[in-house]
Amino acid sequence: MAQLSVTSRERTQSAWARVNAFARVNRPQFVAVLLAALLAWTALNWFRTIETVVRYYSPLPSWDYWRIPFDAVRYKTVGLRFFWDQHNEHRIVFPEIIFFLDLLLWHGRMLLPLAVSFLCYLGTWLVLVWTVLSDKYLSRTGRAIAILLAGIIIGWSGSAVVLASAFLLQWTLMQLSVL
Repeated sequence: MAQLSVTSRERTQSAWARVNAFARVNRPQFVAVLLAALLAWTALNWFRTIETVVRYYSPLPSWDYWRIPFDAVRYKTVGLRFFWDQHNEHRIVFPEIIFFLDLLLWHGRMLLPLAVSFLCYLGTWLVLVWTVLSDKYLSRTGRAIAILLAGIIIGWSGSAVVLASAFLLQWTLMQLSVL
């Protein structure tokens, strides 16, 4: 019985030795396939996210965004100090400015907040790309893998909920500003 487990162990070690030898010889092809797969995964995640946002887009306000059309009169009468009004327990100055511009330019169809949210996600990814590229201790392959993994995570289709909700623009703006 002991003899059988030794042979099994030897077979396993010899299999790993063959895998390591194969990996050493075919490393450039393996890296190219890995990078292509990660690039395809990144593109697929972003495609699914954009598809989900487009499929479920509705210009009808939801949640807290209902107050934006009602506040249109206050935007015009109170002036710029309106942006400092408290919303629940906080003030959301920059999102309020974007909501107001969307109201003026596209009649409150939430197109500008949607575009700015996507730009914030893209900006977040670009900051991460810049940071990874500036790290000279990583190999070029390691940097490429890190950049593509960041694109996969940021483009996750579950983020469509945040991207598609105009009122959640404050979170994407905050994430980009923190980064």
